[in-house]
Amino acid sequence: MKKINVLVNKNQFKIEFQSKSSSSTINDVIQQVNQIKGFPNKAKVEITVDNQKRDRKFLIKDIQNPIIYVDFSDEIENFMIQHFSKDKEHKIILEKADTCKQLSEIEKQIAQKLDCQQYIIRIMKKNQFFDKTLLLCQIFIFQQEIFYVVLVKFYIKYKNQYCLFQIDAFSHFDQIKQKVRQKFGIEEEIDLQFQNKILQDQQTYFSQKIPDSVELVLSIKCKQNIQIQYKKTNYNYSVSVNITIKDLLQQFQQIYSIHQNQKLLIKFNDKILQDDIRIHSLDLSKTIQFKMENQIVEKSMQIQFIDNEKPQNNFSYNVSNLDFFSSIYRLKNFEGKICEFFVDGQKLQITNNLIFDQIKFNNNNYQIQYSATKSQLINVRLYDDDINFTTIQVTPQDLINLEIKKKFSDNEIRITAYKQGQKLDLNETFGQQQIKDGDKIRCFFSDIVVQIQIRINNEDWPQIEQIRIDYLATVKDLKQQVIKKYKINDNIKVLCENKNLDEQDLLKDYPKNTIFIISKEIQFKFEFILQNNIHQAEQKFFETDKVKQIKSNLKEIYEDEVDIVDEDYRNLDEEEEISTYLKKLIRVSRQNIDVKYKIQNQQIIIDQKFNKNLTLKEMMQIIADKKSRCYIENNLLDEETKLNELILEPQTIIIIEHTSHVQLIEYNNNLNSQDIEFYPEEIINDHIQNHISEKSLLLFNNCQVNKLNSFRDEKIQDNGQLFYYVQLKIQFISYDTKEFLFSDFYNPFDKIKEIFAQRNFNRLKIYYQNNEINQDRTLEEIGVIENSALEIEEISKKIKLHINNEIRNIVVNNDMDIQTLKQQENLMNNNYQLFKINDQQHPLQDNSLLVDLINGNNEIELIYKMNQNVMQIVLFDQERKYIEYIQQNTQIKTFIQEFQNKYGLNNVSIFLEGEFLNDELKFSQISFNAEDEFEIVN
Repeated sequence: MKKINVLVNKNQFKIEFQSKSSSSTINDVIQQVNQIKGFPNKAKVEITVDNQKRDRKFLIKDIQNPIIYVDFSDEIENFMIQHFSKDKEHKIILEKADTCKQLSEIEKQIAQKLDCQQYIIRIMKKNQFFDKTLLLCQIFIFQQEIFYVVLVKFYIKYKNQYCLFQIDAFSHFDQIKQKVRQKFGIEEEIDLQFQNKILQDQQTYFSQKIPDSVELVLSIKCKQNIQIQYKKTNYNYSVSVNITIKDLLQQFQQIYSIHQNQKLLIKFNDKILQDDIRIHSLDLSKTIQFKMENQIVEKSMQIQFIDNEKPQNNFSYNVSNLDFFSSIYRLKNFEGKICEFFVDGQKLQITNNLIFDQIKFNNNNYQIQYSATKSQLINVRLYDDDINFTTIQVTPQDLINLEIKKKFSDNEIRITAYKQGQKLDLNETFGQQQIKDGDKIRCFFSDIVVQIQIRINNEDWPQIEQIRIDYLATVKDLKQQVIKKYKINDNIKVLCENKNLDEQDLLKDYPKNTIFIISKEIQFKFEFILQNNIHQAEQKFFETDKVKQIKSNLKEIYEDEVDIVDEDYRNLDEEEEISTYLKKLIRVSRQNIDVKYKIQNQQIIIDQKFNKNLTLKEMMQIIADKKSRCYIENNLLDEETKLNELILEPQTIIIIEHTSHVQLIEYNNNLNSQDIEFYPEEIINDHIQNHISEKSLLLFNNCQVNKLNSFRDEKIQDNGQLFYYVQLKIQFISYDTKEFLFSDFYNPFDKIKEIFAQRNFNRLKIYYQNNEINQDRTLEEIGVIENSALEIEEISKKIKLHINNEIRNIVVNNDMDIQTLKQQENLMNNNYQLFKINDQQHPLQDNSLLVDLINGNNEIELIYKMNQNVMQIVLFDQERKYIEYIQQNTQIKTFIQEFQNKYGLNNVSIFLEGEFLNDELKFSQISFNAEDEFEIVN
């Protein structure tokens, strides 16, 4: 059966299809592709076989070249994508989005929409980025809603070391500064600057259009504690030493809602400080004490307004002396009126900034008189040539010419105006021409002067000329006038801002001083190279046609893109007008050559056209958006070699090897990541040393990575993830004695309790900078920095106690002694003693402190066993067994007496192995073993 290679969506990926019968159709191929990639059922499908468009019913057996090109498309209109912060301000709606495209294409659309092609756009879910090669329709499997993030990098130099940061471009600088402070362990406030400009907290990286991968300058803001006394109350602040007195007063006024028109002054050492003085210029001490005062005493005023024409119409209005006078215009009495105001017969000079405190009232007599002014406005209707009219409001004293030009927004326009058939003198006023309210004026426009740019007699440089033309002239009228005036025999076209103008466009609709470009059709000499044959010809083009337009026209002849050079074989600038090369011979040739290539470890061979002037490096960038290298017959090629320098036979195949990619990600911070490109044999450290500290540890698949090995040695594959974190060296000292205990390197994300779980400590208190710390928090959360010291206070110890071949683990307080331990653990048998595990010859005294028994492993290990001078013996009679403890030098007679008293017996005799024991002997004089049993007879 036939095997077919299926190239999907412009060679983005391929599959192999094995037909199962002679009746297999392309529809079977489509179904297999859908099973693999999950294209939508409603997607449009374009199928190309043997350079012909085919439908789904086409039989596989009829295919000549075993390659099928299948392109899927499914466009969604108004496709919404949210920023990962879900801030509505950053929500994007793409007019069209093809769900069959790879996410890399959608990311380009987002970049274009945001006009931020210099930044990296990534599509993501939660805190994980999607693979760029996934299709948009595929990620709907994960979630219907997708998010994007705009990634940017910047560098900061601190303490002579550069550190790389990666953030979202919509992050505000207060968030960015917090991240920088955490990274460097800076407690003080900081400023970030770019190009000597301080970046404000509420600005974003994106809003300031800061390029990617630049250096931001860090400066630490010094703070000063100050105290301000205002109205007998003291207010304490910590402010920047760079703040001015003016800014300080404004902040205070805003925070404590002091009236906006209040004038504040501030004193230091009984001297008034000027607005431009900065805190650092004062005699600084631990606390600066200021005194703040109001320049205006705020008070309430009841204003009585009196109508001059009708004094009985008066009313009162309560205001603050700091209120703007203009606040009265909100009152119903003054709505829609123009009034004059008087105080004690004097007219008020009203400005926007006038406040009531500035009005000089007589003896607190708060009376204001007012008079409404009579309007002298008249309404005049203006009609143009098309009988369209508009109404203007003027006074009889206004000049007619000036007001009409204002209405048409053109001071240069020449107009003739008539009232009831009588021509008006436009240099007089409306009153002088006896124009009254409601009159109609007809306006007629005269001719206008337009500017054109034209080459006269094919000169090298065009000239600017002026042409007078009718006010209502069209582009067509202009063309006819130009052809007539300059005696042009060929076609011309008129352009403005590089656009060909419609002949029906009115010239008057274009802005004043517009220069209309006149482009004439002229002949050019060409030398055409076709299949190694050269012939010359002449062709007509317009002067303003760009070289790129000529290329597009000639493309049909060559059925391919073309190269155009001058007679000296210099490339013509595509954006240049062809008229630039009017007096030169223009050479045209095929731009591309055919290249056969395949990707390493893939079987399919691709035949593709490339510009012959491309280098191999540029060709590989077109083939794949990743670093690559290439070979011919296992020989590595110089990537700077141009394609036209290679000898490419029809059977020559170029093998392309792509770099692999791995994400270098900061542990517990997925947003701080870098994309690392590599070839398998390259050393890991060579690629990451500029991104992370040399103290950092690398993890791949949760296993530590040796940075000095190659990627191949560490089995790091394409699209993998390398996590890193910087280890902190921490010292541990005794809280009581301040003696050094130990030091080691630790993960900043380790919890304190996890660090001590690795050592033989029990109940502890841990201190950092004299403060006890929560042991459930991590080193990073506490703010522990490199080479810090943590103090350890042990409040309990763990004892390993051996009893009867068993081990008890006991936790006790540090101040416990042996006697207390015996009581706590019920170890009160007088025949047993406690010994140190490594000294079982000397029993421990009851007053011995446990803390004094710690061994080299920071442990206390004891054993509870019988005293060496004590023996255990077993006795029995007809009814039971007895277990007793005796001293070795105890006389048998003494033991029998104590035994009789203990159990209420009389006339006891003891036998061992059937022999009577002489009660005058001591037990140490008898030969017996621990397993022997003594018989009792009474």
